[in-house]
Amino acid sequence: MNTKLGFITLYTLITLLIAGGIAYKMLFIRHMYYKSLISKDISLIKNEDYPALWNNITLSEQKKFKDLAYFENFMKNKYSNINMTLKDTDILNTTKKYTLLNVYIKFSTTNSNYSIPTYFNNPFKIAIQNKNHKLESLGQFSLHSPIIRIQNTPAQNIQVPIVMLHRVSPVFPKRSNFHYQYGYLLDYNLTLLQSEFEKQLEYLQVNGFKTITLQTLYNYYYYKTYLPRKPIILSFDDGRLSAYKYAVPLLVKFHDTADFNIITAFLGASKRNYQYMTWYDLKNMIKDGMEIESHTVTHLALGTLPNALMKYQVVVSKNALETRLHVPIQFIAYPAGSPYRNADITKEKILESILNKYDYIGGLLDMDYNRNIQNLKNRFQLYRVRDSGNISLQGFIHMVSSPLS
Repeated sequence: MNTKLGFITLYTLITLLIAGGIAYKMLFIRHMYYKSLISKDISLIKNEDYPALWNNITLSEQKKFKDLAYFENFMKNKYSNINMTLKDTDILNTTKKYTLLNVYIKFSTTNSNYSIPTYFNNPFKIAIQNKNHKLESLGQFSLHSPIIRIQNTPAQNIQVPIVMLHRVSPVFPKRSNFHYQYGYLLDYNLTLLQSEFEKQLEYLQVNGFKTITLQTLYNYYYYKTYLPRKPIILSFDDGRLSAYKYAVPLLVKFHDTADFNIITAFLGASKRNYQYMTWYDLKNMIKDGMEIESHTVTHLALGTLPNALMKYQVVVSKNALETRLHVPIQFIAYPAGSPYRNADITKEKILESILNKYDYIGGLLDMDYNRNIQNLKNRFQLYRVRDSGNISLQGFIHMVSSPLS
């Protein structure tokens, strides 16, 4: 009896080992197959065979680039001076339609005019259709990949209103909720009624405006990608929960997008009569097509801080957002517009040196509310126009339509 049991156990073990060996071999073969597919696509980029690469991506991805001409501009201007070495691929998941890969590529350049951000060399995900092996998501080759700065790009002025918003709510704040009149007036002026915001989005849609993100704007500047005829950027500061609850559903309804500038230490907190978004909320917004940017760690006026604390505010916020959300953070909104509001040239230069070192592409002011002409080369001083509680629809229309400078 014991001999028979021992034989069955040994047979089962051998069978499992053989099955495991076959499964491992099949997995290895699949791994090498997908690695070869990625290698071929990299070769197409290196050889600048963009039409062949274009045929290798799905129709849904092609639509993001508008057409082949813009795709070629993007690929050539961004990657022609970049060296790419494929290190490895991992199969993360397989469904009936797609296989999701984690891809490891080393990006480098000997061209001093190109500045590759550190985030660019992080592992990234690529999805491949099982049926025809076309690329469904492009990872570091997509329009949402980190921006590689081309340093000698010439100055360019363009009319792109960047609208500054904070709180969107069905009602204005109550005076009784505030200890001081100043606090009430501040919150009132930072509040836009949800009904008014909907009217603004409807106006933009009817009159040919198209919301874009800061990423889209700088893809256009550096790589000559498509930009709509009447672009506009909606920029929400602070990360208040009200913006997530009342603004994002309207943005989704109108097929719009926006940039949300987040104070990382305030996430999930309740402060001064209002609440802030959570990390979960931010992840949902990314799925809805919103872009996340930094608004520092604790919303201190940067120009008033010692250099080490200034660095902490801009670097730690960026690292936290990138680590938790797995998206590149390359833009920042300066709390209170400092140090630019105070025209502190010394602090401006120190701050811009830090921002450059840690791969920031641009910064948003909160001053000069009558400007919507951007000099894209002057990337750390992008002007915004304020959308607040006391603005009329006609005032909003004038603000975003007139070539203010």
